This record gives sequence, structure tokens and C-alpha cells, in this order.
Amino acid sequence: MRLLKTMVERYMQKVRLERGLFSKLLFQKAEESSMKDKSILIVDDEKLIVETMCDDLRNEGYQVDFAYDGNRGLDMFKINRYNLVITDLEMRGMGGNELAQKIKEIDSEVKVVILTGYGTRESAIESLRLKVDDFFLKPYERKDLLEKVADLMVSQASDGVAQDTSRLLKEWGLSDREIEVGKLMLVGTTKEEIASLLFISKLTVNTHIKNMYKKLKVNSLSKFIGKVREHSQ
Repeated sequence: MRLLKTMVERYMQKVRLERGLFSKLLFQKAEESSMKDKSILIVDDEKLIVETMCDDLRNEGYQVDFAYDGNRGLDMFKINRYNLVITDLEMRGMGGNELAQKIKEIDSEVKVVILTGYGTRESAIESLRLKVDDFFLKPYERKDLLEKVADLMVSQASDGVAQDTSRLLKEWGLSDREIEVGKLMLVGTTKEEIASLLFISKLTVNTHIKNMYKKLKVNSLSKFIGKVREHSQ
């Protein structure tokens, strides 16, 4: 169990690093969107856990629905398209991994969290392969639950802004690598950090920035950010 927990925590740290950079986007509309779209579906066959989690999340202002099995949860998702799904790993009938896979096939952008009190190394690896967004190990702390849910909600809104930004930069003729560099610059990442994250030299980063500025007809970071903001509204 300790090995399972360590493996999952290391993987999720990597995921949060990659996604966290973009969840800090400088556009206020991402945070505004996260306040409007706060629907959550909980799928678990343990009634007490469902009731407790529903109460905790509803008290924070979230719209929460629940289902006691995977099949019912999937039917509800098809109708309502929730922003976040929290599902138990081991359930009668359709388990959490199968439910996560089917939900991601319907909407690849939805956030899915796996919740479990036990599990095998194989089931954890399968969850990670399905690119779940987080992994809760029971028993969980209420504070940790609320913090992670809030982070995922803001992350989802920011993901939408990041996708809009990518399309905009693509329209301006930037290469895929220049777009990666540009998006990292927009969230305040230093040249040294960009080089490390993208496994390239600082000299290469400077070359990409020079080419971006030339294509966008700007000559500084502040003007680059200003132009992106202006065309993103």
C-alpha cells in the first residue's frame, strides 16, 4: 500500500507541475468561469461517504449530484455533463477505472478523480494510464478534499483559456515549440525554468522568443502579454 501511495503521489506531482503552470494564467475570465461552472458528480457505493462528501461540497457552494453505482453515474453524466466527477475505484458492476474511461471518451476535458481505500498496483497504474486528474486515498481529510476540488475547478476553467491562447498564437504563425514557450511566458515562467521544462538550452529559448516577437511585431514581454490579452477578450 505504501508503494502504491508513493507511486501515485509522484505521478500526480508531475501532472500538477505541468497543469499548474497553465492554471495560473493571467486572465481573470478563467476564475470567473470557475465560479459559474461548479457541478460535481460523486459515484460511490458507500452511502455514508457519499452523504458526507455531498454535505461538505454543498456547504462550499458546489452543485452536487450522486450515484451509488457506475452505470447510474454514467447515465447521469451523459445527461448533465458535470465539471468534475469523483468516483470510487472498487464498486459492484462498473468500477471506477471503467467509468473514468467512458466519461473521458464522452468529454476528454472533464476532470475525473479516483477515490479508494485500497487497491492494487495494477489498478493504480490503469488509473494513471487513463489520465485521471487526481487520486484520493481513503480516509481523506475534509480540508484536503476542498482544496483539491477548488484547484481542479480553476484548472478546468484555465484549460479552456489555455486552449484559446494556443489557437490565437497558432493563427499568428507561431510554431508548436514557440507556442509552448509563449504560454509558459504568459504565466510568469522564467527563461531558465522554460529551458528546464522543455529540455532545451537557454540560448534556444532566447531564439524562440526572438522569433515570436518578430512574428507578433513586438519587442518586449510586456507588449507580448498585452497583445495576447487584447486579442483574447
